[in-house]
Amino acid sequence: MEALLKYRYSPLYLQIKFQENLLLASLHERFQVSDYDKFLSLRKRRMAQFPYQYNYESGVEVIEGSAQYVEFQVLRKLNQEKYRESLAECMQRLQDKKNLMPVRILCYDIGAMLLTICGDNGLSANRKVGQSTEYLLPEEIFQKITPDYSVAADTEMEAFYRTKIRDFQAKIDRIIKSSETVAEGDFELAGVNIYSAWYLNGYIYTEYFVRYKAKEMITLYGNYLLRMRQNKVAAIYADENSNSALSEIR
Repeated sequence: MEALLKYRYSPLYLQIKFQENLLLASLHERFQVSDYDKFLSLRKRRMAQFPYQYNYESGVEVIEGSAQYVEFQVLRKLNQEKYRESLAECMQRLQDKKNLMPVRILCYDIGAMLLTICGDNGLSANRKVGQSTEYLLPEEIFQKITPDYSVAADTEMEAFYRTKIRDFQAKIDRIIKSSETVAEGDFELAGVNIYSAWYLNGYIYTEYFVRYKAKEMITLYGNYLLRMRQNKVAAIYADENSNSALSEIR
């Protein structure tokens, strides 16, 4: 929830991350030490230059990436064909830049693919989820790695970033102009669908539900836009173009 408000995107950051993702897909197809070192050098740059984003995403990789990795391993035991299909789909998602925003979703694939590559090639990885404060890649493997500062945002990534921000702002404007105001006040935000939630210019968009505290705890089911004021919910708008019902549970 904190990261939803604090996390910031930039074309440069997305470019570095995309290069990492392309390398991950390539490493699964054909592992080469030089490519793995290149991957680590890009990670070390993110770690140094964008510590907030790096730490948030690495945490998601541990929790959700590990869970998805377990799913892969179950398929590997039960159905080799479905296992290969799932990995192929994962690699396609990693190589499609439209999946870079919102950021949390792709972290599931990145964590799972990273554990798969490390497991298949005898590389160090943290597999003691919940028993360690380390991320998937142990800190010591970065000690001899030099950060790669050669990658810069290209015009395509700049355009991708601008389009994503423009489209989300247009969505905010549409909902405010045309949709019902469900509630106004000064509410404590208790929960959103953090998997795919967006934040921009003081507004949060959440799919499927929102939970907030007024005089009592309220959960609304549907898609909603929240206008935030000093980390409190000032107004809730129903996205009436969505198919979700506006049911309520207290």
